Amino acid sequence: MSMIRTHAATAMAGLLISCGAALAESPSPAPPILGPRPARIDLRLVSLEVVPEAGKALVAGKKAWIRVTWARTGPEPARPFRLEISVDRVSLGATVVDHTTTGTTLSHPWTALAGSHTVAATIDSAGLYAEPDERNNSMKIRIEVAGGLMGPVR
Repeated sequence: MSMIRTHAATAMAGLLISCGAALAESPSPAPPILGPRPARIDLRLVSLEVVPEAGKALVAGKKAWIRVTWARTGPEPARPFRLEISVDRVSLGATVVDHTTTGTTLSHPWTALAGSHTVAATIDSAGLYAEPDERNNSMKIRIEVAGGLMGPVR
């Protein structure tokens, strides 16, 4: 009986030694990173306005510029993002913005139509970045255009 115990003890010791060797070879988990978390990118709209041609009033049938200014805080984004402009929920198109830009202004031409209009802009309209504050990515303004030209937004 003592021989059986000896074999069992030897087998158990061998098992522990081989398990210990396997444990020693496996990498230990990385220690937690202490300190502040890295900053995340935040794209935000700063202003949105409709500007008539130089020296002219905003009237129907005349060219105007929809001017959007944005800024970026945090690290440089890894890829370009989109800036989309719409009038009365009709998209005037999306512009791909260079990802290295920290902030700038984009002007988009628009032929003004008579009446009341909602002009809107959205930065990162494709939702490429998970930002700390997504609420600052969109902006809307209401404008009134005098004159007699009516019709769809162009």
